[in-house]
Amino acid sequence: MADNLFTALWKRHAQHAATWRALCLGQAVITALALVLCFTLLRRPREVVRIGCDGIPQLVRLDVQQYSEPNEHEIQAFVRMWAVAYARDDSFSAVNDAVYVARYMVPELREAYRRRMKGTPGQAGLLAQLEAVKRRTEIDPNDLEVRVDTHQYPWVAEVSGVRKIVGAAEVQHFGLVVKLVRTPREQVLEGMLVQGVRDIEVIPPAAETGAQR
Repeated sequence: MADNLFTALWKRHAQHAATWRALCLGQAVITALALVLCFTLLRRPREVVRIGCDGIPQLVRLDVQQYSEPNEHEIQAFVRMWAVAYARDDSFSAVNDAVYVARYMVPELREAYRRRMKGTPGQAGLLAQLEAVKRRTEIDPNDLEVRVDTHQYPWVAEVSGVRKIVGAAEVQHFGLVVKLVRTPREQVLEGMLVQGVRDIEVIPPAAETGAQR
C-alpha cells in the first residue's frame, strides 16, 4: 500500500514538472520571437504619417540623416544662446557661462578654451581676471545680428551685437565668427558643436557714419 501511494505521488509531481517545463519552454519561445520582432522593427527605416493640405494621410519614409540635419532656424537659435554665454563677460556668472560654452565645443577646442580660462600656476587665466572686475553685464539674444552660411561646411555664422554694462551708460560692441559642425543628436540634442570661434572688430554705427563722411 505504501509503494502504491509513493508511486502515485511521484507520478503526480512528475506531471506537474512536465507541465511547468512546457510552460517555461513556451514562454522562452514567445520571448525569443518578441525580441526578433522588435529587432526587425528597429532595423526598418523610420516612417511617419503626414497629413497634407488635402487632409489625406500618407505614410512617408524618413531619411534619418537629412531629418536630423539642423535647419537654419535651429542654427540661428543655437548661435544666439551660445554667443550670449561666450561674450557676456559677467563677473558673477563667468563660471557658469564658461561651463556652458565649453559643453558645446569639439574636444580639441574645449581643452584649449579651458586652459585659457583657468590659466597656469604662474599666470592667472581669463576667468580670474574677469571675476576680479566685479561687474554685471547683459546681452539680449534678440538684439544680436546673426548671419548663417550653410552653403559651406563647416557652417559659418557671423554674430554682432552689443554688451551692456549694468549700472553704467557704457556699451561695448562685439563680433564673432563661429564655425559649426554636425554631431549626432543622441550626444547633443541641438545636433551641432562649435569647431572654432574668432573675435572680429565691429565698428559702432556712429563711428561708421563718421568714417563714411
